[in-house]
Amino acid sequence: MNQLMNRINFEKLSFYYPLHSIRISRFVIPIKIHIGQIDSKIKEELEIGLIGKEDEMSTEFERIKELDRAKRNFKYINIEDKLYNNFTQTFMEYHNIKYIDELLDALDSIDIYEFNKHIDEAINLMIKEFRDRLYNMLKLDEDEPKIAYKPKNEMPQDLKEYLNYTLGYIISQMGIEYNPTIFFDENIGRAIESWSLRETELHLSFLTMKNRTENLVEKWQGKIMQDNKPAK
Repeated sequence: MNQLMNRINFEKLSFYYPLHSIRISRFVIPIKIHIGQIDSKIKEELEIGLIGKEDEMSTEFERIKELDRAKRNFKYINIEDKLYNNFTQTFMEYHNIKYIDELLDALDSIDIYEFNKHIDEAINLMIKEFRDRLYNMLKLDEDEPKIAYKPKNEMPQDLKEYLNYTLGYIISQMGIEYNPTIFFDENIGRAIESWSLRETELHLSFLTMKNRTENLVEKWQGKIMQDNKPAK
């Protein structure tokens, strides 16, 4: 019982990265990142027909990608709290900025790179911390108990591999079979592909643990039947 009481619970799945600021060019930028802001959706680009070919505008396209990343990362700038001029102005008020994207015109390519790099490092740390807490809560951080049981008719290895669930299968299963309930407010009214990272990770981890426990129960029941089988 004490072990269960000491486990991480839902309230620990909501947290901020330590409030801090970074200097980028002439700006001292306050950063405020909540785990619920981090998206699970990753943009992917096809390379069909382009592999090995040089593009005369590759530099420009890379610049656009970096600017797009910056636009996404600007949501982690603290524009709410009055931190300037003796706590009377927000970041945007202090710098007389109407839209946060105006920073793109004030920062050069090196500034944008440094900003994105800092945010990405912070997000990676938050994701690791979230997964550590989530796996602790669901007991995914523990090794499975060993059950000395070998079925008489063991499944062939190629069939085992074929029946292993892919990530895409499990995500599809969430929406098609289980009609998932939203746990975190930021995902109300959003499609599964637009869920925040913590929502997606919670559902995937739960289904993983569910499958693991059900397999263990089946293995244990098989062992009991095998042990109780009369000797010939």
